[in-house]
Amino acid sequence: MLTERQIEELVAHARACRVAAVEISGDDWLLRLEPGRVHAAPARPAPPEPVTLFANGMGRFHPAWPEARPGEFVPQGQAIGFLRTGAILRPLRALAGGTLSALLVGTDELVGYGQPVATILPGGEPHAR
Repeated sequence: MLTERQIEELVAHARACRVAAVEISGDDWLLRLEPGRVHAAPARPAPPEPVTLFANGMGRFHPAWPEARPGEFVPQGQAIGFLRTGAILRPLRALAGGTLSALLVGTDELVGYGQPVATILPGGEPHAR
């Protein structure tokens, strides 16, 4: 992003060269300079960052069926799967609503505490079934 001083220098230079307008953009911003006016607005919204779901304990992973499939919408709080330790099932819940991007572990795979289990791309709409 440009500093205020750099913008002032650019405006002065554009005026001296009799330039009608100057447009500069970055990854997430757009600056358009015109004589007597300055417009600054985001060029496009940044895509949401994926949310990673980490194991909350040790155990064997079992996906929640049938909801937990990559490409499917999952609401916040829905169980993506379960960690089985002996007879105990511990749910792994979506931290954000969105599209389940990937299950990073397989069915009955041994999972350690803090291991990434799934990724969710926040936002989107539930699919009609």
